[in-house]
Amino acid sequence: MNNAVKSKSRTQKSENRFCSFFDRSDDGMMLMDCSGIIREWSSEFERITGLIKEMVIGKMHLWEAAESVFPFEKRTRVEV
Repeated sequence: MNNAVKSKSRTQKSENRFCSFFDRSDDGMMLMDCSGIIREWSSEFERITGLIKEMVIGKMHLWEAAESVFPFEKRTRVEV
């Protein structure tokens, strides 16, 4: 096997481990890019928020997802 093939194989294994960890976690997780656009959305986060991956990945900013789950007018202010 040449170096390019080995490198691609290692990259694929790493990606598979990440996906497995991400989707099997009991915690809701999401990843966004530096612009705030959602790039990954875990199955548990779907359950918690009610927003499915296909609705948010690459299509929503984090604040848009937050607003759709927790509308501004329904939020309460907590004094600390």
